[in-house]
Amino acid sequence: MRSYTLITAPDVPACHKARAYLRWRNIPFAEKPATVLVARAEIRPRLRTIGAPLLVSYDQHAWDDTREMADRLDDAAPGEGLRPQSIAARFACDLIEAWADQRLAPAAAFLLWITEPDAASGRLAKTAWPDDRGRQPRRTARLLGRRLVKKLEGYGLEKSSRDEVAEQLRVALSAADEALAASEFLFGERPTTADCALFGVVQTLNASEIGRELLSEHARLARWQARVAGPDEPGRGDLRRVSSNPVASLALQRIAARAFLPDALDASDAVAQWAQNNPGHLVPPRSVGPAGDSGRQLRPKDAWLVARLRALLGPTDDIEDAETYRLLKALGLLALRDFHPRRSIVRRHHRLEVDMSDAPDRGGDARSAGAVRQMREALEEAERAAVEAGEIADLVSG
Repeated sequence: MRSYTLITAPDVPACHKARAYLRWRNIPFAEKPATVLVARAEIRPRLRTIGAPLLVSYDQHAWDDTREMADRLDDAAPGEGLRPQSIAARFACDLIEAWADQRLAPAAAFLLWITEPDAASGRLAKTAWPDDRGRQPRRTARLLGRRLVKKLEGYGLEKSSRDEVAEQLRVALSAADEALAASEFLFGERPTTADCALFGVVQTLNASEIGRELLSEHARLARWQARVAGPDEPGRGDLRRVSSNPVASLALQRIAARAFLPDALDASDAVAQWAQNNPGHLVPPRSVGPAGDSGRQLRPKDAWLVARLRALLGPTDDIEDAETYRLLKALGLLALRDFHPRRSIVRRHHRLEVDMSDAPDRGGDARSAGAVRQMREALEEAERAAVEAGEIADLVSG
């Protein structure tokens, strides 16, 4: 098999995620640090901006989104992919992956850059300007770090909320640690893309003292991290069916649903409203409005991800998959089957665009809005009440 090139930057969760995915898929690749020269010659011409990771194929195709990387390689590369085959397990895997990428990864990067900016900027300077040991690279790297922290404010992350962010990560890590009591990886005997996404978060936390302190409380997570980091061979083994979900695994999926879906559903509606207010425009801005009182901005990428989750369930009038039905019921997401985005979001040329060929379904708007209300109510109820293990087991058993 011909080799790929993975361009990476330090302390970026998605770079750790992409590296873990390629290793476990047994994809031959060469890793190249994102120096200033590499950024100018290879990243900017493709992305029209600077970002990492970027995967470049032997035939010069490139992907900057880790999901597109997996989509491409699961189809093109030999061997078994890292996504579960059953609809229900794939849904649960993609839900955790979206939560880790869109909520936990920004929080991990935020903690690193506000608690250890000098160390983080030093690693960035060494990567971007490897031959320049002067002061200017560090100054520039610190400036880039401050810009990143400012950008992360759009995720509802502010310096004054550091302790709150750390507590949210602690809760997430504790839930993941409990879920790993049943198996070596989140969904069984081999890793999935959800494991790779969570691994990116954990690796970024490991770069800061506060992150290492959070991780030190979870021994199972530490052993899992070592397994994900160092595969001896391509992933083998079975993935369990989510109909046999341990209680702790279902609890982790519920946390992911509560943290990710409410704002993602609002983002889908906000994108449709933006498209209506900006006829003829294809590319929405990075954010399309505020998400209530959280300080988080609604993002088109969240709308794209929730649409991918919904697409896994198939048309509303299809024969119901029993395992998927039981999982959605357990998660309080049965109404997701009636959710249909008013406007579709697609990825073209390394960016998200509104699909202009996708005319809004006016007849389905009321049903979809009702579905969103039902899901929000179910998720808010789950947020208010701590669900006991016995109650979760009752939901799974129907």
